Amino acid sequence: ATESARSDLARWLHDANLVMRDLRAKTPQATLPRVWPHHFDMGMLISLEADGDAQKGRSIGIGLAPADAKFSEPYWYVNPHPAPEGGLSDSRHGRWNREGFEGFVLEADELLATSDQEAVCRSFVDEAVEACRRALGG
Repeated sequence: ATESARSDLARWLHDANLVMRDLRAKTPQATLPRVWPHHFDMGMLISLEADGDAQKGRSIGIGLAPADAKFSEPYWYVNPHPAPEGGLSDSRHGRWNREGFEGFVLEADELLATSDQEAVCRSFVDEAVEACRRALGG
């Protein structure tokens, strides 16, 4: 990768870390954000179970993935587990994805086209997490 591409990826991951740490600060039973080595995305989990075990039962995954086989640019995702039958409606920012995985997605081009990227990103994450909570009964 070029120096510019590495710098861009570092900036995306830095900003994602800030958004996720803020979400964790106001969200009980949320993990710290971390880079998942199997996909190289930065993500976190919110458990909706009483014991707080985000690896079992109902949970919400939030993260930022670099470009991959499905998307040619970085994208934010918010995934309910288990995914609700029939999916969910698109959010104000982003859309419901059904190919490869089910969850809300906000692609970089949509985010970069806005005048207040931070506000749109935070709004997407907050609204998608809330929609997932409602769908999972949490």
